[in-house]
Amino acid sequence: LCVVCLSRHPHHIVNCMEDLTWNKKHHTFAIHIAKSLYTCDHSHRVCTKWQREGGCQEQHSVLHLCS
Repeated sequence: LCVVCLSRHPHHIVNCMEDLTWNKKHHTFAIHIAKSLYTCDHSHRVCTKWQREGGCQEQHSVLHLCS
């Protein structure tokens, strides 16, 4: 599942540039900035490590959200 457009079709999440969800009904929660994902208001970096085999092992600060 893509954290940007919420599509279940395979694609590289970090490269997803959609402004709307897959069904075109809602604005996206995250935006792509320089190979990273941030909330649309730029206040939090969105972590995608949980989607990888090893998961996210980081200590989460208030500026880090797991997708």
